[in-house]
Amino acid sequence: MSEPKVIYLPIEGYEERYTNQLDDWIVERLKKNHIPYLRVCGKAINENKISTGQVLDGYGRPYYCLTQMAAVVHLMKMGDIKPGDNIFMTDIWTFGLEALPYIKTITKNKINIYGFNCAGTFEEKDFLNLTGMTPWAKHIERGWFKAVDGVFFASMKLMNMAHSSHMFDYLDANKIHLTGLATNTKYIRKLAGYKSSDMNHKENIIIFPHRLDAEKRLDIFLKVAQWFHYRGWRFIITSGRKSLYGTSPMLKDLLDYQKKGYIELKLGLSKESYYKLLRKSKIIFSSAEQDTVGNAMLEAISLGCIPVVTDNVSYQEYLPKEFIYEHGNIRQAICKITKYMELQSYNKYGAYGYIKKYDRSIDRMLKAMGYDIKVDRLNIRPVWED
Repeated sequence: MSEPKVIYLPIEGYEERYTNQLDDWIVERLKKNHIPYLRVCGKAINENKISTGQVLDGYGRPYYCLTQMAAVVHLMKMGDIKPGDNIFMTDIWTFGLEALPYIKTITKNKINIYGFNCAGTFEEKDFLNLTGMTPWAKHIERGWFKAVDGVFFASMKLMNMAHSSHMFDYLDANKIHLTGLATNTKYIRKLAGYKSSDMNHKENIIIFPHRLDAEKRLDIFLKVAQWFHYRGWRFIITSGRKSLYGTSPMLKDLLDYQKKGYIELKLGLSKESYYKLLRKSKIIFSSAEQDTVGNAMLEAISLGCIPVVTDNVSYQEYLPKEFIYEHGNIRQAICKITKYMELQSYNKYGAYGYIKKYDRSIDRMLKAMGYDIKVDRLNIRPVWED
């Protein structure tokens, strides 16, 4: 009897997000583990550009999901998706998901349904909450959680928030899996042309890597940059967009900060260009109030940047306290940065060893689906394990 297939549903690709890389990484792990799979895509709208919305496009995401789900339904009807196959959604927030348990129940087709939970209404600072969608969206989430066979979480903090918001009420505990955030540090280093000797040629650059939305707290970075203006370091705000875009209330002040020489703006960066910038930068800074482990952080650490990050998201699950400051405590953040500014050598201060466990996150998801893969459970650092 042949091994069950993974019916893999990727997120639509955006150059300015991580979805293209995530697609590559998942396919790479499926092939590496010799798992048969069928990749099912939706149709793009708006040329896969984010014209409205935040993380993904407000029009593009529903359109892609619904056309993707229509393709899955067609495959089920034609018999290409068989009992025992595992449907895997890269984001459980997939519009039309409810069609799968509906068909599964009516036809008695014993498929399995899995989804990765990236964020949700249970996060206070998630855009679903900030835009007022929670009163209706939380009920949809709970229905999806109940209808699927497994939900994968990137962090313990995210799981705890979901639990506290009653997302797991009446839910079989065996459905919930802590897998970590999918990444591929070797892929990142290869694309960047990273060499271990890069640590000897770091420049006095501090990067703010986040999208320019309110929950990323750009204002804190700007205050820190202004404080250090006399030191001559470069404080750089990066974006894959060619123009300023976001919900940060500080957005209107950016050009003024740039004019005064406090910060630099690097817009329209390709991944290759951004990675080259990270290779030569010394510090990556985060003041985010919402981040799930943080793709931007994992990228930067992979390329030798020292993290200086807030304590109110999931960073403390993998980084020791030497890299972490109390959220909103600008004085403490400045002290952390000052310490790393004054280092004579950066070789001993990389944090790469703390993030390598996320290279196996996809394997943990596949193991939870029932595939015979040898992979350790995700080791979360107690707060604090020092």
